[in-house]
Amino acid sequence: VHSVVHVMCGVGFAVGGCVKWRDRDDAASSQQSASSSQSCTLDCEAVAAKLEAALANRGPDWVGSCVVNVDSATRLVIAASVLHLRGQAGRVVRQPLEDGGGNVLAWNGEVFAGVEALGDGDNDTECMSAEFAAVFAEQKDDDKNASVEGIARRGQALVDMLERVQGPFAFVYWHEATRTLWYGRDRVGRRSLVASVARDSRSTLAVCSVACDVVEDVDMEHHELSNSGVFSIAFGEAEQPTVRHHLWSHRQSKTNRCGVSHPAYLPGVDEALLFELTGERVIKASDDDADERFFAALSQSVKTRVTNICQPSCAETARVGILFSGGIDCAVLAALAHRHLPKQEPIDLINVAFVGTGVGAAQRTRADINMRIPDRVTAINTCVELQRMAPDRRWNLIEINVRLSDLEAARERVLGLIRPAATVMDFNIASIMWFASRAAGGRVFSGDSLQFIESQLCRYHGQQVPAQVQEHKADTATDDGGPSERIVESVSVSRVLLVGIGADEQLAGYGRHRTVANRFGHAALARELEKDMKRLWRRNLGRDDRVLADAGREVRHPFLDEEFMRLVAHLPLSSICDMSQPPGVGEKAILRRMARKLGLPLTSTLQKRAIQFGTRIANKKVPGTVTMDNKVDLRGMVNQQFL
Repeated sequence: VHSVVHVMCGVGFAVGGCVKWRDRDDAASSQQSASSSQSCTLDCEAVAAKLEAALANRGPDWVGSCVVNVDSATRLVIAASVLHLRGQAGRVVRQPLEDGGGNVLAWNGEVFAGVEALGDGDNDTECMSAEFAAVFAEQKDDDKNASVEGIARRGQALVDMLERVQGPFAFVYWHEATRTLWYGRDRVGRRSLVASVARDSRSTLAVCSVACDVVEDVDMEHHELSNSGVFSIAFGEAEQPTVRHHLWSHRQSKTNRCGVSHPAYLPGVDEALLFELTGERVIKASDDDADERFFAALSQSVKTRVTNICQPSCAETARVGILFSGGIDCAVLAALAHRHLPKQEPIDLINVAFVGTGVGAAQRTRADINMRIPDRVTAINTCVELQRMAPDRRWNLIEINVRLSDLEAARERVLGLIRPAATVMDFNIASIMWFASRAAGGRVFSGDSLQFIESQLCRYHGQQVPAQVQEHKADTATDDGGPSERIVESVSVSRVLLVGIGADEQLAGYGRHRTVANRFGHAALARELEKDMKRLWRRNLGRDDRVLADAGREVRHPFLDEEFMRLVAHLPLSSICDMSQPPGVGEKAILRRMARKLGLPLTSTLQKRAIQFGTRIANKKVPGTVTMDNKVDLRGMVNQQFL
């Protein structure tokens, strides 16, 4: 019996023995598939149970599954877990969601704009189920079989609909009338999908939000699924079903709108592009209102992501958390979130620091830790500045101290989540995010006089501490970090996490951007920024989604809002950055001007520091490209300062 599996929150499926994989060696691949498909079966109940358990952390509000009888020899098993964030509070829409026509949708995403039928209080999944059904209902031809022309036509209609959706998503959709399975992720790649294939025969393919070995004792290889289009498997074909790739419109040529994926589990021929940003980037032209339009677009992006969360607002607990190093990206997000959240509602600022071995770390005072970790120093200082900017807001700085023993205990889980990523740098960054998403640590209430720390670890560019901030400066740090700070061990209940990813890639925030600009000019810098955005889905976004969602929270990316990215792509580079200026001034210059306008003059001068070094988790002597696994001695891979 052939089997297909699908899961959510996050989506996925597994196919055994019935799909014709086209590899670069088509003849050998087809022959191999044909010979192996005859004997391949999956235990549907076992696979569904395994996937439900694996994805339960991603969706704590509901987990369930269903079975679709594809034909006499094939079963489709759909499993789903749900994190309820949109729609009416207390009304969880259970997934997988089946409509009256036998169509089944599993939807892991947020529809922020682009779907007219979605109103305030409506549920995204119910709305998208109707949108999918309408797309196929509009195909009023008699071609309900799985001809290549019919598949291509329906694929184009689905692509057209999904290209209007603004927001992150990954989905699997079973269309009953045409016996076709459709799946994919948004054009930016903000939601994870990992393709896993059996190494020996390639007779089993799984696609899931997390890498999943769906069959016992079968060695699987894992790859990030391309965000370059939508995929389909038509089970009504006379021959073996084939995975087909339906490209987003901006990637289509006149002769290649739908083709056999080669191979199905890898990206297309070249790096996936984002979406059409129409035209080339302007290099040197002036734009007098660039700052104003940039401010408005980013502010609207944050507003979209912090409002309409079906979690009661109150003065005691935060609904929104921010991964908070104290740097300019997260500081601006915090200031904008303040503008759009109710005044009485706290905002959680989640900060992670690596503090070394269990014995040594236990003997260190909070003040000692805070004076040694760059990202802790900047987080405290930026929180002080936020408190000065918005004294009536309660800013909860959550200080998460990770010991080597904690890291060792989490290693297997983190390594499993980041697959197919497997380098030391991936592990370091993912570990920071994994502990941050748990948001369990000492909560410091900013209203109780957080103390500004003057330290060389804070790399401000040539600026004196403003007088208003000086008022919060501690002459002598006490053992608990300050004379009037109130610290409570707690776990954030916020379900939405804002992250700053995408700012450096669009606004020239990396040191190599300065090097490229100064050596080769702005045209070369524009090409470098384009390259960074093209590979963001593969390098960062899938990995980060898998790690952060494991705590039952949803990550949202204000800098990767479609309208914001479209605006930035059309702003002159001269408005975005000025690499003739020193670090802390020239890179991300437009964001620094915005920070000053928001009331964060000191934070606006902070220089970039990579998260793995700011948290003190990384050992600079170990190359980030080294492969990481369960056998590596962590003591030799992490920062040696406290060992």
